[in-house]
Amino acid sequence: MSMSQMQSKPSLLDTRAVEVRPAANFAVSASAGNLNNAEPSQGFALETLSREIPLPRVLQICLLQFSTAIVFVLLNSTLNRVMIVEYQIDAWIVGVLIGLHNLLAGIRPFIGYYSDTHLFFGYRRTPHVIVGNLILVFGVLLSVYGLMLVKGNYAMGIGLIVIAFTLYGLGINITGTMFYALLADSAGEKHKAKAVTVGWFVLIFGVILVSGLVSAYLKDFSDERLIDLFWIGSAFAILFTWLAMLGTEKTLRQSS
Repeated sequence: MSMSQMQSKPSLLDTRAVEVRPAANFAVSASAGNLNNAEPSQGFALETLSREIPLPRVLQICLLQFSTAIVFVLLNSTLNRVMIVEYQIDAWIVGVLIGLHNLLAGIRPFIGYYSDTHLFFGYRRTPHVIVGNLILVFGVLLSVYGLMLVKGNYAMGIGLIVIAFTLYGLGINITGTMFYALLADSAGEKHKAKAVTVGWFVLIFGVILVSGLVSAYLKDFSDERLIDLFWIGSAFAILFTWLAMLGTEKTLRQSS
């Protein structure tokens, strides 16, 4: 599609109010790794993008991706290596733990449907994001303390890590579903693919940035520094989540 053709397309946000899109339908496509009813990826300039979607609001919502980037690096990059190299845990066990959140992706349609049909204090998405983030952070912190138990009590340590990764899987699927729902609510059905593209750029940038910071912090590795890192990362994950939700859904409700 040429740039002139793309720019000639009418913008939903220019002519009508923002509509709240069902999160259940969007969650199914997101959990399956594709975006049903989304437009194909198009090349677009920042100026054109800002005219088609509310870019400041979308970028604020994408702070959730920074939170996701933090916990992703902590568990999938840092703890992954530490469990195998430092604690000699079998790689197949670590692989199962890392992939556990994919087995829990089936909850996404149910979470999306529930948020579509239930209000908490007048909000549909915000309570689920907050609860999902707290579950996620608790799982992240529990994982590092479970790892500390492995040397003294292997079975108990692994058991706690399994619980921790289960909580992580639940939390990441809840917040992930609400992230895509908020983008759909904000950008509208026609432009949600562009909003998701922005979200993926933010996630990739966040993973690169957090990976560099974690690598520098753990240059002199110790269990104490690992625990401190997980507390710091969890605090920032909560902070970015709250910043992402601050006034976001209230704005959507007023717009609709």
